Amino acid sequence: MYVIYGGRLENVFDSQVLDSYLMTFFTSEKVTGRSGQSLARGVELPVLDNIRDYQKFITTAVPAEDDPVLFGLPVNIKFSWELTEAENTIARIRSAVTTGAGNDRNSWAESCTPILHLWKRLCQGSDLHSRQVPISKESSDPIAEVISLEYIHAIRLVQKLHASLTMVSKSIRGTVTPDKITLEVINSLQLHQTPDHWRDLWLGPKEPAEFLSTLIYKAKSVQELVLRSEQGNFLKTPLNFSQLFRPGRLLNALRQVTARYDENYILLKA
Repeated sequence: MYVIYGGRLENVFDSQVLDSYLMTFFTSEKVTGRSGQSLARGVELPVLDNIRDYQKFITTAVPAEDDPVLFGLPVNIKFSWELTEAENTIARIRSAVTTGAGNDRNSWAESCTPILHLWKRLCQGSDLHSRQVPISKESSDPIAEVISLEYIHAIRLVQKLHASLTMVSKSIRGTVTPDKITLEVINSLQLHQTPDHWRDLWLGPKEPAEFLSTLIYKAKSVQELVLRSEQGNFLKTPLNFSQLFRPGRLLNALRQVTARYDENYILLKA
């Protein structure tokens, strides 16, 4: 065992590395003071006979921090080491999270499974959670255009909620490590509260089951309104504005249509 300044070496391989450095640096050519001897890359040994001059040389020529080049190592060895250490640290953190989550999955399942089952029932008979989002198209009819955009908005909302609940389900089963947002969603569901992440998407009810039920109700209602709009009988039956996510946009479209009608009526009367 070597005992050196600042610590000790107890590993056989490290001792062999130290032996190699000693044999490289403390050779007869270097210790006899012959000129032209290189201690390491960029460090030429001076020919001096005064210890103060040597001290000054060490202060100016040898870096205060250990440069990998001085030990015959690649320049990027430090970055490689940092990357390896970072990966090991991340692995340990994930392991800790997984271990802790394993103890919590039972409580997660107890709180979240009813919500997951509810969502599955709500999505039965509909493909809103999986269908391709249609491309928005401009229309000369403001009402038709608003209903089309509302339908696209509804599909995106449903699919974002579906993705969120899918992550919750996978986290409970242990097939994925939950990210920060998923953990926040799970914690909110355990408290029987609608997650803030969901309400940032749509400011619906504060109770999660009611939130999901209302979301699907509105999404399916908007889907029916699109069919009515395409068939040209949108305004032939009363409209319940509670079926919409953004009723204000439809009101603005109705104002535009009414303004056009009044303008045409005035022109015809004149």
